[in-house]
Amino acid sequence: PNYIAFDWGYTNPLAAVEFQISPWDTIHIWRLQYKSHTTLEKHLEEMKNRPQPDGYHINMTFGDAADPEAVATVNEKFAPCIGDPNAKTNWREGIDLVRSFLERQVDEDEYGGPIYAPALFVDPELTDIIREFNNYRSPESATGKNVTEMGIKQDDHALDALRYGLVHIFKLGAMSSLADTMDLG
Repeated sequence: PNYIAFDWGYTNPLAAVEFQISPWDTIHIWRLQYKSHTTLEKHLEEMKNRPQPDGYHINMTFGDAADPEAVATVNEKFAPCIGDPNAKTNWREGIDLVRSFLERQVDEDEYGGPIYAPALFVDPELTDIIREFNNYRSPESATGKNVTEMGIKQDDHALDALRYGLVHIFKLGAMSSLADTMDLG
């Protein structure tokens, strides 16, 4: 399956993270649209007109529910898009979900200890999302008091998009069919 997750932006960059999920739930981020001062319609046009690999398709897109008009625009002009507000209700759960793909237990060593390996891979040419991963930090307390349990809201657009996409898929069940969610018996 091929998905695109959006974090809307104009002054800040719009980030459209394109990723695939293997049958073993390994995430492969292979393309990124990342640009400021461009309308959503222009982004979608650029994304439609870029070279596509053979057999290219988009199964679903996901967006920040804070802008339902943007979700509707993507649905109308590009590909099916979901922007469920529940994808934003628990920031920590979303961060933990992304983190779980950075290091996942894949086996045990000869003594029964865990062996970890990544389950999230980023194409090395996608320097904007790599920079965001490398620089993402929580605020530090200057006064010794508790700080808000959130990352610093700066240069995190591709990471927010990825978080929305993964929460929609792995927490909200966006990959389930209607038959999987209903009791028809």
